Amino acid sequence: MGNLFCCSADENVPEEHTKPQPKPHHDAPAPAEGEGKERVKEEKKIAEVEEKKKEEEEEKKKDEEYRGIIEGDDHELKVPSHLVGRLIGPKGATIKAIQSESGAKVHVDSDGDPAVVRLEGQPAARAAARLKIISILDPPSKTLKCPKKLIGRVIGTHGSTVKSIKEKTGVTRIDTSRDGSDPVIITISGESQDSVDKAEKMILAIIHPLSSEVLCPVDVIAALIGDHGANIKELRQRCGDGVEIDVTHTHKKMKDGTESVVVQVGVHDDDKKRLNKAVHVVEGEIQELIKAMDYQGPEGKKYRALANQHAIKRSQLYEASHKAYARGDGKAAKTLADKAKAEGKMMKQCNQDAAEAIFKHRNDGKGDLFIDLHGLTVDEALGFLKERLEKFLHNDVDDKLHCVTGAGNHSPGHLAKIKPAVKELVTKMKLKYEIENVGTYLIHC
Repeated sequence: MGNLFCCSADENVPEEHTKPQPKPHHDAPAPAEGEGKERVKEEKKIAEVEEKKKEEEEEKKKDEEYRGIIEGDDHELKVPSHLVGRLIGPKGATIKAIQSESGAKVHVDSDGDPAVVRLEGQPAARAAARLKIISILDPPSKTLKCPKKLIGRVIGTHGSTVKSIKEKTGVTRIDTSRDGSDPVIITISGESQDSVDKAEKMILAIIHPLSSEVLCPVDVIAALIGDHGANIKELRQRCGDGVEIDVTHTHKKMKDGTESVVVQVGVHDDDKKRLNKAVHVVEGEIQELIKAMDYQGPEGKKYRALANQHAIKRSQLYEASHKAYARGDGKAAKTLADKAKAEGKMMKQCNQDAAEAIFKHRNDGKGDLFIDLHGLTVDEALGFLKERLEKFLHNDVDDKLHCVTGAGNHSPGHLAKIKPAVKELVTKMKLKYEIENVGTYLIHC
């Protein structure tokens, strides 16, 4: 489902899918058939290991680019030149306050990029000055999503609620996105992580008077989100108005040690029944996605895993982008957002590759008049079915396609998702069909 995200196919293809395969040496004697297959497998395995190392190195570089904007120690700091103005403040007010409150002298050399900030004084004074500089330029922060219709509740009359939260928690800033988007992005910044966490809890209590955490294994987080958040949106619709489902950036271990992502489920009122129903829907969806892994085959699982990696990285980059925007660093915010979009494209491509691999795993060698849609999302399943039906619709023969949809035994409330979608599609196409068994249609095409 979905956090849990159009371009040409060429733009979406990751490097590992375009890397040319090594050419065979034609002057070497041809190996036996079994030997040749084993050699190809070994070469493929080596190539995958090398590609994985390359990906990890690239990820490390990306992490270094957005892990923090301030570098250095208690003697010297490096600061992006476009943030020097904020450090100095109007008529030098900010830097004077830092010196006065810390007891250290602060010298700024802004000739280069990054600018160099030198600290002089006793060790305790230098350490205090360094913390103050970081809290001003790169403060602890968090981002939240708030439905547009509820943002007034968070802000309060003339900003009274935001002001009260700041006073009670000690956070320095609570900013909201102003681009008209829904949900509104709220960014909380403060001098300490503790104050930011307290403010986050207060705001969540306003948005969702009742809420609950659901843990989703990282192995299925991309499927939970869906392309561009399609699955999350569909879940919200199923739960009805007044329910919010958000994939957070928080990771936790499940009881069995499985790495998971926290999914926040909340309601806008104090209706416990509505909350429990929404939690049941989300938990059921996650269980269905976990069960679907049994149908995916090794290649399908591999590409779904890659899609999950891209989904998590995209989420991290978007959060970093929101934080950069909140601290006034528009340049970094755009760079990070562009990288997040690139991760989203790669996630989409990996999901497409996974769908192809899963379909092949379930249908290879079974003939064109048989199609098994297990292990696919609804959109993926309908795409393959339409393609197969088109193959027979114009041959003037009453072909009968055995379409396996599954009975929905693993779906929330045992309500199938693919089965009714297939029925709706076939009905729209005005094709006759019969119920062959509880999980199979016989479609006349």
